Amino acid sequence: MAASAQKTGNSDLSDQTISFIQELSEAVALSDKCVLVTTLPASTSEVANSQNASQIFNSLSNRLSRVSADTKPVADDEIFEVIRRRLFENTGNKDQIEQIISHYMMIKKGHSK
Repeated sequence: MAASAQKTGNSDLSDQTISFIQELSEAVALSDKCVLVTTLPASTSEVANSQNASQIFNSLSNRLSRVSADTKPVADDEIFEVIRRRLFENTGNKDQIEQIISHYMMIKKGHSK
């Protein structure tokens, strides 16, 4: 995280950012009419290209988990079925629907025409 290189007093900008996220999440948790939606990278390699990426990721994760409700509305393996139902259920000819789905899957796999 580039913020780690920015020294501010006895800490650095990444430490201050993590502290800010903790204070923000705690303030939101105390509010009746406020919601904070956050996402974290899937892995430490997506956080930063530095030696302390794992520490930054773990700090953010720990601070957010203190007051969070971890919600994942759809599992990864369910996404295709949810999209198929929402887009194609009761909307036409089954052969056309299957053709569109097949085309979409080809594009997703990098085999577009």
